[in-house]
Amino acid sequence: HLYIPPEDEINDWPFLPHPQHGEVLEKLKESGKWFVLVGRRRIGKSTLMRSIAQQLSSMGKDVLFIEAVPDREAFTKVVRKAVRGFDRKLPSPTNFFNAFELLWWLMYSGVWVIIDEFQRLSNMGLFGILQGYLDRQHNPRGSLICLGSHVTHITDILYSGNSELYIRPHIRIDIKPFDYYTILASLYQLQLPIDTVLDLISCFDGIIGLYFAFFIEYNFLKDSSLVTFDNLNKFIHSLFSKDKFYQSELHSDYSQVLEACSR
Repeated sequence: HLYIPPEDEINDWPFLPHPQHGEVLEKLKESGKWFVLVGRRRIGKSTLMRSIAQQLSSMGKDVLFIEAVPDREAFTKVVRKAVRGFDRKLPSPTNFFNAFELLWWLMYSGVWVIIDEFQRLSNMGLFGILQGYLDRQHNPRGSLICLGSHVTHITDILYSGNSELYIRPHIRIDIKPFDYYTILASLYQLQLPIDTVLDLISCFDGIIGLYFAFFIEYNFLKDSSLVTFDNLNKFIHSLFSKDKFYQSELHSDYSQVLEACSR
C-alpha cells in the first residue's frame, strides 16, 4: 500500500533530484527506527520525501505520507483521508488521539509512516503520548519518519530538557540546501545565458523552493528574458513583505558559485 497526498505537478520543472537523495534513502530503508529529517524551509525536503516514499514502495514497503496541520480537528481529517486512500479496510479515526494511535499502530504493523511539518503538532498535547509510545516500543516492523522545517523549534523539541521527547532515541538527518553545482547543472540543460543563471543563483542561493516560486510567477523556462532585474526585484520585495524569514534563508557565497561554474 502507498498513500502520498496529491500536489500540483509541473511537468517541465527541470531540477535534478536532491543531492542527498541516495544517502537518505539508504538510511530510511531501516525498520524499527524513528527518523527526524531537519532542514530550513524551501530546500526540497517534502519533494525529496515524496520521491523516497515512491522508491520505498517499489521495494515492497507500505508507506503512508501525511502533512501535519496545527489543529486537532483538521489533523484528524488529514489522517482520516490518508487512511482511506491507503487502505479502505482500516477504521476511520474519530478524534485527534485516536488518529495518532492509528498511525502508531500502522507503524508497528510494518508501515513506514511519514509526517511532514512535524513541528506543527507541538502545541496539541501529542508529544507526551509519543513519549509513552517511544518508551514502551519493542521492535516495530515499520518506521516513523518526521520532517521539520524550523531548525530551532525542532532542536527544542528533541534536545531541550523541558521537552517530553528529550533524549528519546531517534536518528537525526540534516537536509542541506541544493549545492551550486546541482543548480548549475539543472539550469545548464535549459541553455540559459550564464548571466541569467548567475542572477538567479545570486538571488536564490541553494533554496530550491525560491526558484520554483519564481518559476510559477515568471516562466523563465520558456522565456529566459523574463529573468530581469525588475522582475527579480519585484519578486524579492514581495517575499520581504510576506516572509520575515527570507533574509535568514540566504547565505550565498559567491566564491562557491564561481567554483561550481568552473566545474
